[in-house]
Amino acid sequence: INPKTMKPEGPPPPLNRSWRKVFRERFKRGEIMGSRKIYVDRPYANAAFHFSSNNVTTTKYNLITFVPKNLFEQFRRVANFWFLFTACLQLIPAISPTNPLSSFLPFFFVLGVTAVKEFYEDWNRRMNDREVNNRPTTVIRGGVVQKTKWSNIKVGDIVFLKNNELVPADLIVLSTNDPEGICYLETAAIDGESNLKRKGALRETNVFREDFSNFDAEIECQTPNPSLYQFNGTLSHDDNVTSIGLRQFLFRGCVLRNTEWMYGLAVYTGHETKLMKNATNPPSKRSLLEKQVNFALLQMFTFIIVLCLFCGILAGCWVSIWGSDHFYLEITSSGALSGVLGFFSFIILFSAMIPLSLYVTIELVKLALGYWIDNDLEMYCKETDTPARARTTNLTEQLGQLEYIFSDKTGTLTANQMEFRQCSIVGNIYGVFSSSPKAVSDDPDDYGKNQAFYDEQMVKEVQSSSDIGKEIRKFWTLLAVCHTVMIQPKEGEDDFTYSAASPDEAALVQAAREQGYVFRAERDHKFIITVDGVEEAYEILAVLEFNSDRKRMSVIVRCPDGKLLLFCKGADTVIFQRAAPGQEDLIQTTTDHLRIF
Repeated sequence: INPKTMKPEGPPPPLNRSWRKVFRERFKRGEIMGSRKIYVDRPYANAAFHFSSNNVTTTKYNLITFVPKNLFEQFRRVANFWFLFTACLQLIPAISPTNPLSSFLPFFFVLGVTAVKEFYEDWNRRMNDREVNNRPTTVIRGGVVQKTKWSNIKVGDIVFLKNNELVPADLIVLSTNDPEGICYLETAAIDGESNLKRKGALRETNVFREDFSNFDAEIECQTPNPSLYQFNGTLSHDDNVTSIGLRQFLFRGCVLRNTEWMYGLAVYTGHETKLMKNATNPPSKRSLLEKQVNFALLQMFTFIIVLCLFCGILAGCWVSIWGSDHFYLEITSSGALSGVLGFFSFIILFSAMIPLSLYVTIELVKLALGYWIDNDLEMYCKETDTPARARTTNLTEQLGQLEYIFSDKTGTLTANQMEFRQCSIVGNIYGVFSSSPKAVSDDPDDYGKNQAFYDEQMVKEVQSSSDIGKEIRKFWTLLAVCHTVMIQPKEGEDDFTYSAASPDEAALVQAAREQGYVFRAERDHKFIITVDGVEEAYEILAVLEFNSDRKRMSVIVRCPDGKLLLFCKGADTVIFQRAAPGQEDLIQTTTDHLRIF
């Protein structure tokens, strides 16, 4: 910058290469994003943007790259370089004591067997991709309802889903069968969590229900990125702009649960979906056995080279000293040249010390192990009709070498079933373990006698008018109101069950039900519960859902008597911090009870 004119002199300095690298990495992670505009159900307008198709491939090779890429992977093995080297030496008549075919044919056979195995595994991936891409679904395109395949879904299409169906692309929820636009999503394919995630449609779109013929809208959202916890956009309709976020976002590969039907708008398709953005190309994995074999072969090569060098020196010395005495050998070369030629001849002779069939045996054993895994009845899940599947056989021999398994939390290696056993209310422990579960009943005479939680003293205090009894009733009312569970009617029965985003939340509401505080319905922004057979309605004014940062959930309700209450439940550490002054003794007592639990 010229200090007098305050104008730049000359061209701008070149962009720093390291800065560009950081920018690209942050862009890939989704920290820096642009925006894209999507026209709802206007395929001709969206075609101008050339969005990605919904066809997905997870194969490792294609018709052009199979041979070079497979050869590159195979020659990562040290032995293959050795076999190729010795085979090429046999093409030189002056140093080869054997026929070149004796090495080339077995070597090509080894390469062929490995290539066939890789082709078979990649073909299975291609068949799995074809099965996924050809799954049927229903879309609204140009105002016409069509039956189509997953691969034909385009950005801007309105997709219709039913309960227990897979989400074919990244969608924005437009409407559901629920009057409030609520639906539930199982995201096990994304984060491994079997707990349901609560999603919801905007009020502006849920009013259209199943008729979107007059829904003329535009969506502006982020460009495709791998961030699973960030999505921002706006919906423009009738000159009104509404914000959309993760609450309206459905991930490809997840399952719609506890929702009769749902309409969603495709915003990301194919390899632009968040699932595929977080997926990596099939890696070329090398097992511990293969690494150990490579190391052992390097030691063998070193030994053979030293041995051949020693033998070559002896051959050169012998020719120099005694070669002329043995005229019948017709030795015409000098001692030095004979030593060099002898060195390579001995390499060909000693190459048999490394068996060419070693890798063939290893490959066939891996293939057999993969076949046994695919057909192992003890690894078959009857509940989900899911067999074990070895998508690659490169690591099968390592399954029996596991020493430690690191699990993040309950539910990864367990059934993740929660039961309400004991509780601490105003410094008193209630509940005893029951080894004989009983059926759940809504009969007032059976309240307190549930399958896992029962305490006669608590039942007596609830029925009394003491201060402790009032606190206990508040406790069960909070559990019956402060939640996000959904009622799931049982088919053919006059009964229902609770479905929640987490099993612990469902267990708490179920425990309140078994104590006589039954959550019955959610309608018109009100939670309907029955207490001792009497119906009460709590109007939900605000809901602050649980997350890992807040570690608590809160709801603001208007009680039947008109009072406003804030119900809050969560981790002991954050609840204790928000307790009223003067309750240090109660906090300490409750902490001691938690240690007992």
